[in-house]
Amino acid sequence: MIKDFPSIDKEGYYRGMSPCQPKSHKPDEWALPEDCIDVDPPKGELSDGKRWKWDSKKKKWIEGDPAPEASFKELTGQDAPEPIDWSKVEPMLKLRGDRLEKLAECDWEITRGLERGDDITDLKKYRQDLRDLPNKVVSGDLPTPELDAKTGEITNITFPTKP
Repeated sequence: MIKDFPSIDKEGYYRGMSPCQPKSHKPDEWALPEDCIDVDPPKGELSDGKRWKWDSKKKKWIEGDPAPEASFKELTGQDAPEPIDWSKVEPMLKLRGDRLEKLAECDWEITRGLERGDDITDLKKYRQDLRDLPNKVVSGDLPTPELDAKTGEITNITFPTKP
């Protein structure tokens, strides 16, 4: 049998419920880790972002301070990533979408060529070149795609020619 008990941090702030097991030699008592207590926190939300805090001297829950704002590095131990340049995202999505359309357009030709035993070497190369387009942009072998403001079409990348 397992039962959930409130878990608190070192300052006494409520973190959530943690599963605990009974003591093996006393099944009617619970083996609580150091960060758990056997008094449930009050139900409901607190105002202004405050959190429940366990007052170990008074042995009761009190309203604590709001959670402090933490930086990305404090939360993850890593530097914050660079902000996303959304002006580059839409053109890449368009590039991938156009590429997928071109791949889908020639799927039947691959199937037909395989069924007939035709030489599909050029068609396979064309398809591989299409699949390689996004990686070539990321590696810098091709420029970042740019979209025409009026048509929404990619203006600075030429797609491979279909054989």
